[in-house]
Amino acid sequence: MIAHDRLSGDPGATEDDAVSLISEGDCGDATGYPAPEEPPAQDTTVSELTFSADGNVLAVSSQVGLMVWDWREKEEIARPAEALSALRPETVFSPFGCTLIASSPVAYETRENPVQMAHTHDLLTGTTVRHLGAQEGPDEQDRWLGSPKDIQNFDFSPDGTRMVLALDTGFTDGAGTQVIDTATGEAGEALTDQRQYRTRFLDEDHIATNDHGSVHVWDVDSGERVRTVEGTASSWFTVRPGGTEVAFEDTTGLSLVDHGTGEEVASFARDEFETDDDPALTQLRFDPAGELLYAAWMVDTDQGGWRYHSYLWDVASGENLWEDAEHDTRYRTLAFHPDGEVVAAITTDPSPPVLLDPDTYEQVGTLY
Repeated sequence: MIAHDRLSGDPGATEDDAVSLISEGDCGDATGYPAPEEPPAQDTTVSELTFSADGNVLAVSSQVGLMVWDWREKEEIARPAEALSALRPETVFSPFGCTLIASSPVAYETRENPVQMAHTHDLLTGTTVRHLGAQEGPDEQDRWLGSPKDIQNFDFSPDGTRMVLALDTGFTDGAGTQVIDTATGEAGEALTDQRQYRTRFLDEDHIATNDHGSVHVWDVDSGERVRTVEGTASSWFTVRPGGTEVAFEDTTGLSLVDHGTGEEVASFARDEFETDDDPALTQLRFDPAGELLYAAWMVDTDQGGWRYHSYLWDVASGENLWEDAEHDTRYRTLAFHPDGEVVAAITTDPSPPVLLDPDTYEQVGTLY
């Protein structure tokens, strides 16, 4: 089954044609989409950052769309999407080539609200492909026979041969996760049996999902659930690179658990906040080596506002490296360069992303 629409690229291609989602090449040659005519305003709201696998470009989710920057030259080289999902601004780069997944709204005359759909953008060829996920799409008149489901999240397998799409199935049972062959665009059978808030590849053959109470491990080929880790306190979790551990939020902070054995490997306690007994975790990610774990919580100040509290833990020692930092570390999100060359971050103010020294985490510049 092919479940996609080719929106740009080869004009002779049809929807039923097999389509390779990832081209061979380097993001340094990402000239498939034209550069925007106008730069973003200094106060443009940005919400997510992602480095390409080769580290040459930085994707920035923003109120003006999906921006792609040559961060070394501080030059925006492409803007493949003019609008992104406000609720799900996450982006993911392919492990090779230069393809980016993002969620964008798609309007239909027969629907009051747009449908949030996954799109792959091949920055080398300028090809955008829209992905329905595990659902029946509209007919030839763009009429949906059922209620469309928004994309929840997505990921690439470590070798880039597969892509997983998870739909927001609401509180109804039913499969909403689907794995796609990136060489052909062919979609496999749907997986999972209820709403999964977050989905990540563990390796080439297994994905992990979080249903806001447990992390489940699924065999991609058989569709069987093979393991379950209990105890998640939110929808967040992340996979430690090169290992068998998953990190997730518990009631006091974060827990790092070996999903194969079910044993807790480490725990990381956050502060207790007098003004907020239930702060919202807004970001959780490892550095590429799996040695550092970054997390940020949004805390109610009890004065009609919010304050971000960020942590950077050394996984081996459990030390919060920012505990006694003399510079401001209240970032909404971080992006680690794959080779450790730099760290990109979003501050708590409407301002351009900042670039940090990877050793001291002091600001050394801005993206624009």
